[in-house]
Amino acid sequence: MKRLWFCLFLGLTGCFFVVDDGGYDSGPDDYYYSSDLWFNDAWVSCSYDPWSEYSDWYFFALVESGHGPDEIYAVDVVINDLTYYGTDETVYLYDSGNGVWETTLSSWYYTCNYPYDFRFIAYDYHGYSTDAWVTW
Repeated sequence: MKRLWFCLFLGLTGCFFVVDDGGYDSGPDDYYYSSDLWFNDAWVSCSYDPWSEYSDWYFFALVESGHGPDEIYAVDVVINDLTYYGTDETVYLYDSGNGVWETTLSSWYYTCNYPYDFRFIAYDYHGYSTDAWVTW
């Protein structure tokens, strides 16, 4: 009963005390996320078939997140053609599980004997991204 009278007295006089109970409020503004997203490995290999004149490219990325590999939703590779500037192409990698992303590309345009810059870009579900560069 004393506690009730004390609270009424403080409320009527305009004095308020806020007591933090140490609990955690999980409202949307309280959620903190940092970009813990990185490449452990990224590489490219290529083999040329002189009979068909096609180059078979293989793209591999090992991406990790501080919140687990399921936080990563996409990994792309942007091919920057150093011979003919302005002819970039994006290749989408497939999730093979455990942070491994990979794909292949058969092309007569991107041949193994020309220089390229490959920009690997990983995206997570919180809108963050990171990249890694590989030069061929």
